[in-house]
Amino acid sequence: MALFKKSDNQNSIGSSSIITHGSTIIGNIIGNDSIHIEGEIHGDVKVNNIVFIGKNAKINGNIKANQVISSGECNGNIICNALEFLESSITNGNIKTNKMLVKGNFQGNIICSGLFIDYGTKIEANVQAKNVIVGGCVEGVLACKSLKITKDGHVKAQIYTDNIENNGGILEGSIGSYADFINTKPELRRYAEIFNSLDEAPLLEYNDYYVNIDEEIHKTNISSDNDKDEFIDVTYS
Repeated sequence: MALFKKSDNQNSIGSSSIITHGSTIIGNIIGNDSIHIEGEIHGDVKVNNIVFIGKNAKINGNIKANQVISSGECNGNIICNALEFLESSITNGNIKTNKMLVKGNFQGNIICSGLFIDYGTKIEANVQAKNVIVGGCVEGVLACKSLKITKDGHVKAQIYTDNIENNGGILEGSIGSYADFINTKPELRRYAEIFNSLDEAPLLEYNDYYVNIDEEIHKTNISSDNDKDEFIDVTYS
């Protein structure tokens, strides 16, 4: 059974916890261990382990964690090392992660090292990544070093890439150079330098998604973990 410490509208997790279906928490949750959410949270969730989001769960707030696995609804920004949106998931927000698998519905902005959009999935997103594999459908903007479209893939987007491999999928939209795109968007160069590297350096380091419990407890104003100007402007043409 989870024990919560209430402090300045924040809930501090001391052990692995479950938010059961029918429960509603208003406030921020922080902790070191994993959390399994089946209820509703209006606030940020920040843990140094795994966030499991059940298909009946709903989060209105930002998430920071080592790993996020979601089958539910998330409305907010996510920073994590690894991210999985499963079949029943619905997500709206900005994402920064090293590895990302999408099987559910997503709308927003993505910065990641590796992105796989699964068969039967449709997302609307502005993406900046090192490698993207499309097995489903994506609409928006794709700016990546390498793009692979499977036979079931469908890309309807403005595409900026230095390497494209189409294995029988559908490709609609304009195609330009990733390098040229970055030259016109200096605010995106921070991550482009990592993507252009020949080694396997991660996009995010441990400190980028580490949660300092003491600092979080004593914060009086919680702001977004994502800076909007690092994402692709949807009005870009």
